[in-house]
Amino acid sequence: MSRCDVLGIGAPILDYSIQVEHSFLDALPGPKGGMQLVDRQSFDHILETAGSNPQLIVGGSACNAVKGLQKLGKECKYISWPHGTEKDIDNTSLEMIKESGYKACFSAFRGSIDPDKTNIFRVPRHQFEVEWPILHTRYFANGNLEI
Repeated sequence: MSRCDVLGIGAPILDYSIQVEHSFLDALPGPKGGMQLVDRQSFDHILETAGSNPQLIVGGSACNAVKGLQKLGKECKYISWPHGTEKDIDNTSLEMIKESGYKACFSAFRGSIDPDKTNIFRVPRHQFEVEWPILHTRYFANGNLEI
């Protein structure tokens, strides 16, 4: 494996950028220039009534930091979801990660790695704690799961 300068560990977030009139913003919850969490139904309604197609932009603090470092010439090839399940990793997010230049993505779910079958953008992983006994760590490092 080649060396990289930085590994970004964070939640890849998809931002939807849409050009709209100021009057459209006035009808939305929250202040202009701010952030407002909305449920899925509200989100879908906003997309349907915006009047233009959104531009999808991969984001998140770790992702944005790594993209910035890449522009400064640093080798940043890998990204990792911090939590979630396999169903939380959607194909749109994975395509955006690939288009951003990452070579692999560590997943948010546990599992074993099969070099012939594992998708390098859905690599299973385990969390290891420094206080764990070495036999416990070795058990999981060898691809075993909880019983």
